[in-house]
Amino acid sequence: MDTQEREGAVLGGMMLSKSALADVSELINDRDFAEWRNRITFTAIMSLANDGAPVDPIAVAERMSKRKTRETDDDHRSDLTMIGGAITLHDMISDVPNAASAPYYAKIMRRDAVKRRLVEAGTKIASLAASEETDAAALIEVARARVDEAVADDLTEATIIGDDIDSVIDALSTAPEYLPTPWRAANDMINGFKPGALYVVGARPGAGKSIIGLQAAMHVSKWGNVALSSLEMPREELTHRMLALKGSVHMTQLTRHSLSKHDWESVARHAQSLRDMPLFVDDRSGTSIAQISACSKRGTQGQNVCDRRRLSSVD
Repeated sequence: MDTQEREGAVLGGMMLSKSALADVSELINDRDFAEWRNRITFTAIMSLANDGAPVDPIAVAERMSKRKTRETDDDHRSDLTMIGGAITLHDMISDVPNAASAPYYAKIMRRDAVKRRLVEAGTKIASLAASEETDAAALIEVARARVDEAVADDLTEATIIGDDIDSVIDALSTAPEYLPTPWRAANDMINGFKPGALYVVGARPGAGKSIIGLQAAMHVSKWGNVALSSLEMPREELTHRMLALKGSVHMTQLTRHSLSKHDWESVARHAQSLRDMPLFVDDRSGTSIAQISACSKRGTQGQNVCDRRRLSSVD
């Protein structure tokens, strides 16, 4: 059985049997069809099913006669005309060996669709990789996105709420999964940094956004590796600011290299703690979002993050 015959058998089974319709709708979606004519037929069938209407060749033909899917340059023909008329729907039914086999064929369709999308993704990735203008980090992000899209399961399995209640109650007896910020007031408002969340600090220029980011990075590094991308502030200045924060040394003294004896003693006390801090810095001014994202993902996979330039020296 070739692809066209298999897809036709699935659609025919859906129009013959409510049970087959329900089973198939849980296994595939419209993008799993290789043939666009079958894809728009599937869309019409699911549209009727979602409306609670009968799903038979007559009803499907009527629904498709009122729809115009722009699959070709001819926008004046209905979907029914585009697939070859009502006779095509009746042929699908007459060619079905057994309506109960539709879910079996749907599983094969799903498998073949994933393979087809992976091939398409590989072709696109190879084309981008061959271009000299493509940024490597951006290519990595595109590749991940293409592969994720190819294998993504668009059909979400629903579960009853009671399936989760025991795990939710058990979790209440453990500490919440978040990291505290360096500021008590912020912890009261946002309950600390949560995994997977995005936090944005906004203020006018010169208001101290970079310092807040640096303080947060230093604080979170107590629990593991931290990647800090500094687009404006070079690593030497970052190191100075860290010394100022850790050792209570005035920034002016560090910038002018005019440290007092007390300042030098403070720098010496805190130098080793900075060397041991798992804080990785990328201070390239032209770093893109794609490069930052790639850097973060490498870090979550246990690899050295960013460009492995660790903020560990005190000049």
